[in-house]
Amino acid sequence: MVADIACLPQSQREVDALQPLLAAQRVACRADPMPSADQRRTWLRALRQAILDEKQALVEAVSSDFGNRAHSETLLAEIMPSLHGIDHAAKRLHR
Repeated sequence: MVADIACLPQSQREVDALQPLLAAQRVACRADPMPSADQRRTWLRALRQAILDEKQALVEAVSSDFGNRAHSETLLAEIMPSLHGIDHAAKRLHR
């Protein structure tokens, strides 16, 4: 996919608005840099459920972004691989 100028930040203000979010992420990572396997499994389950809960909205958004992309294509190319990757990671956390 080629980036479109419309997708790029329009102003320094938009870039600056991201700074507090990035700072909060750094603080959270430093506070708990190595979460337990159980905690990571919990997060993966929550992510999986969020994708399933918002599947239709995600499919519609991708369709809109790509100019009416087929819903089945998005399910096969985006949603299913994401769910598979989550399941794969969750099963191998003990390693």
